Amino acid sequence: MADNPVEWLSKEHKFAGFEMINDQLQLQVAAGMTEFKLEHQDRFHATNAEGMLEHRMAFTIQSRILNEKGFYNGFDATIVKNMPTDLQIGDISLKELEIRLQSPPQPWNTPGSPTAGYEQIRAKYDQELTADLIKVHDTDQRLFYKLVALYQSVIDPLLAPDHRQSVMDILKTELDGDVRRQRFYNNQAITRVEAFNLLDSVDRPRAVLKHYRTNDETKDQQETYSRWLIVNYEKPANEYGTRELRNFGAGWGFDHRNDISRFNLEFSDDKHFERFLRDIEKGHKVGVPPVDKTEHEMLYFYVNIQRKTFTIEDGSGELVKHDRYLTEMAKQERSERNSNTQNVPTRAIGPASDKSDDDQKKNDQRERIVGPDREHLGPRK
Repeated sequence: MADNPVEWLSKEHKFAGFEMINDQLQLQVAAGMTEFKLEHQDRFHATNAEGMLEHRMAFTIQSRILNEKGFYNGFDATIVKNMPTDLQIGDISLKELEIRLQSPPQPWNTPGSPTAGYEQIRAKYDQELTADLIKVHDTDQRLFYKLVALYQSVIDPLLAPDHRQSVMDILKTELDGDVRRQRFYNNQAITRVEAFNLLDSVDRPRAVLKHYRTNDETKDQQETYSRWLIVNYEKPANEYGTRELRNFGAGWGFDHRNDISRFNLEFSDDKHFERFLRDIEKGHKVGVPPVDKTEHEMLYFYVNIQRKTFTIEDGSGELVKHDRYLTEMAKQERSERNSNTQNVPTRAIGPASDKSDDDQKKNDQRERIVGPDREHLGPRK
């Protein structure tokens, strides 16, 4: 028996890392809604020693029910960097203000839910909130714009029409890198945690590995293929703030399992090694101790797919050079490769052909005509 649409959506949300929004889904279904307003926010690690700043992720999940079928269309993600954990602006506590922003009165969460009662409560809420937001804007405009980015669905209706566009234009500047937005579609199968990893850094973008199957119904068995994905920060965002996701397939020539074996690292056992690889595929920065601990007790790795290798950081986030931690065999291979490169004569005319680039073009074309893995998107029994 097929899942009913609410059960199907609940499973999709859970698979994408949003199981915590299913209570919202149940309330909105009970209120008779079919286009759902499902939101979630995460707080990530502090960005200074005092713990007074942190990263935030705000998510709006796109789900609906149509003709008694559930449709999960992905989610919008907004990352806000260097957000104060608390701040006092006159008589306004930022912490208390955010609690109010996170819980606006709605028809489905107002006690008794009479329409007239809700409208009166909401009007009072909007009036008081607008007054406080004006104070924030007049005191700290940068903080005001970050609040708009995090709580746009609540604040946007409160903005004067002639002011709304200017606020949106300022958000498009991304506040010098402190605010970024991205829409992740259902066929990309990106999870909540992977979204943070993809958006975390512009200067050192992280990649995630996704596995898909073709949707060719003419074949008895679906083909599988894998892609490393990164946000393309080299191109501007579109009018909605979304950037292209670059993908790198097998033709790109990077194998993270083999590449990590080039480093002298202490994995406690095979399970530790496999867990490391799984975390790397999700885009995490993964710590592992090096054999030589003279300078660093722990190194943090993540995939640098554009350079077909890993980026390594120390505990303070500073870049670490590879050379010191390569195996002797890897050092010898690198030396031989550099020597061969120096001895190759320069071509007089025409660019050198690059088979990996040709393969990548074929892979890119293939991705346009095939769908994602049903394991990612289909109903789960």
